[in-house]
Amino acid sequence: MSAPNRKITPVQLFSVLFLSRLFASMTYIAGLDRDLQPGETVAAMLYASAFIVIACVCEAVFLKNDDGVGILMRAKSASNKFFVFTDVFYLVFFLAYCALAAARFNLFVNSIIFPDSDMSWFVLPVIAGCACIAYKGIESVSRSSVLFTFIVVLSLVFVFAAAATRFDVLNFRGVRPGKGTEIFETGFMSAVRTAEVASIPILTPFLNGSPTKPMFKWTGVTAVSLILISSMISGVLGQFGYEQIFPMYSLTVLAEFGVLERLDAIITAVWVLCFIAKMSYFLFVNSYLLKELTPIERKYSPFVCAVPVGIGAMMMSKNVDVLAVVIKSGFLTVLFIGGGIVIPITVVICEKIRQNKRRTEVSR
Repeated sequence: MSAPNRKITPVQLFSVLFLSRLFASMTYIAGLDRDLQPGETVAAMLYASAFIVIACVCEAVFLKNDDGVGILMRAKSASNKFFVFTDVFYLVFFLAYCALAAARFNLFVNSIIFPDSDMSWFVLPVIAGCACIAYKGIESVSRSSVLFTFIVVLSLVFVFAAAATRFDVLNFRGVRPGKGTEIFETGFMSAVRTAEVASIPILTPFLNGSPTKPMFKWTGVTAVSLILISSMISGVLGQFGYEQIFPMYSLTVLAEFGVLERLDAIITAVWVLCFIAKMSYFLFVNSYLLKELTPIERKYSPFVCAVPVGIGAMMMSKNVDVLAVVIKSGFLTVLFIGGGIVIPITVVICEKIRQNKRRTEVSR
């Protein structure tokens, strides 16, 4: 495993991660989680933020002595079998999350943009385009995402400012007795959607500088965005918002600014930009994992990874029920805990054990 010649800064990386996680927040599909009232959903986002912080603390423990080596090389130092297991696990991890993101995007296209036409194929050329961006390398993905971040933040500020005129605190209700467990579980499931955390130890060989401090800043921004989006949906739409398939889109439809009575075109553009950033980034991670495990050439690996992603997206986006089965199956929970917490900590433990054995041998 040779070190990559072209690298990016941690700030560039976390601009990609910000857009990627924002896509998951904005494409939240009501009805997939438990039946909660608006105020309870906001409380669940507080739990989600805490879970994400816990995962980042585990990553920080791993990154403490990484020095740009990356989790694959450190796993290989433990054993070849552990390296293969780690690579395959992360490959399945990011292929699954890629397909899930593409399915959400495809469902949005078919149910909102083209509700009267069968456009289920629409996501396929978009995935192919994202594979082309991934083929160009991480620097191309990050460069476009820095520009996208600026556009997206300005657009969201504009939309939220327009929607704020309809904000009503009476839409918030207190937490109902007996709902604590459901709020906790909803918060955890929201945290599970933060697949970006698991990509950080994989891509440290591509970074100039330590990602630890930027990672916690990104975590703070992610937590604020989760709470802000859920608060705006709850405060503007109330319970009505969580009866819509895409509450964020419904929020934008009701927002108006002067002569601009419909702002849904803005949020649609934001979703497209975030989806391109997320898909390009995840396909790059997948192509890197595939290239390190197989003899497939780098120029082919993003397109090879795009094939199962496209197939999975088409299967899951047929209807919301199919998507709900995948999300509620617990499969993503296993991936998130395994890739975001267990494997990085296991690598650190293996290294500690090996260091202790060396010290014992030297003392003899």
